[in-house]
Amino acid sequence: MNRGFFDYSVSRALRIYPALIVCIFASVFILGPIMTNTEGLAYFSNPKTYSYLSNAIAFKRMQWILPGVFEQNIKAAINGSLWTLTVEVRCYLFLGIVGSFGLLRHKAIANCLILSLLLFGYFYYSDIPLLGQNLKWSRPSLYFLIGVFFYINRSNVFLDGKLALFASIVAACSFGQKWFSFVFPICFVYLIFYIAYATK
Repeated sequence: MNRGFFDYSVSRALRIYPALIVCIFASVFILGPIMTNTEGLAYFSNPKTYSYLSNAIAFKRMQWILPGVFEQNIKAAINGSLWTLTVEVRCYLFLGIVGSFGLLRHKAIANCLILSLLLFGYFYYSDIPLLGQNLKWSRPSLYFLIGVFFYINRSNVFLDGKLALFASIVAACSFGQKWFSFVFPICFVYLIFYIAYATK
């Protein structure tokens, strides 16, 4: 956000949309016609074929199926992993709005804001703008918020191989435990930062 909301938005858009647009159009016009079990031109005459293109916006609820494609599967989703992009885009927008008010320029204010959001989200997640409408978005939103916290405090985050190994062990041991939701996100985000910034 140091370069302003416009530059921030452009950089986030370039991070997500070029590859996503290629993916969506390839799914509709290459994968779909090859894999569909509909006959003749029925695939291209079905409105759902073209409504799938709206997934390239990655802001509203995703459409998961194309006519006649993978219908025999237990879940007929063409690319179910795209679901995270909707919450990611909304998190970026939320962060951009908050940053445009200058609330991220000062570490103390930013940390207080993040702590407040964590506490508020824990009790009233459904009331958070842009994100609260879908309970499934709460977990990726948490990872995003922890990532923002790490980045804001990056000068105080000590990236060390031994700590990364410890975080890996704790993360692995947390699976199936009651404390998983409290420990795993922090360990996981730390590992991401270690891999991104402390490895060649």
